[in-house]
Amino acid sequence: MNPHRRYKSYMQGSDLLLITLPIFLVLFSVFVLNPLHKKNMSKPLCQQYTLKQSDQVWFYKPDEIGWTKGEVLYLWGYHPVVHCKQLNKIFNFHEIEWTIGND
Repeated sequence: MNPHRRYKSYMQGSDLLLITLPIFLVLFSVFVLNPLHKKNMSKPLCQQYTLKQSDQVWFYKPDEIGWTKGEVLYLWGYHPVVHCKQLNKIFNFHEIEWTIGND
């Protein structure tokens, strides 16, 4: 090997690709995929915001339980769910059919 030969100190195209590709993937996941994931999470619908804490609702879960009485609870202060004392379970609004009603 020639001791006077110097190596080139500039980056080649493959080095540039290996550096920019991971940076692009991280930025893509942070700015594009994360908001899409948050958008698809189960958010309360506008009609659910009209319900107050401890409002009585009648609900059923298709093909699992018939009409049952429950009451509205707000988890974390803003997320409404239905609590059924008979079944001792909590149901999200997106998995049940419901209507407002008393006995």
